[in-house]
Amino acid sequence: MQNKLNHLVSFEQSFLVNELELKGQIFGINFEDFFNVQINGDNLYYSHLENGKIERVNKAIEIGIKYSNHPLKETKIKVAKTPESLLNQ
Repeated sequence: MQNKLNHLVSFEQSFLVNELELKGQIFGINFEDFFNVQINGDNLYYSHLENGKIERVNKAIEIGIKYSNHPLKETKIKVAKTPESLLNQ
């Protein structure tokens, strides 16, 4: 955990999303912040810097409900293109 952020997902293999290569990119999240912005109808923004550091862009998030920020169990997932038959559902 870095800056109270849990490691959410990282990409081992290289692939492009909107001309941005995601190989080795790590995405993090603070679950308590995420939970509370959903309740408050706000948005949560992070800046993923080239040196691997992750910082929250939002300066103040109202924490109305305490929520566990403990890490999730590590698991492997696969990312695949959505079949056209499932788009726009």
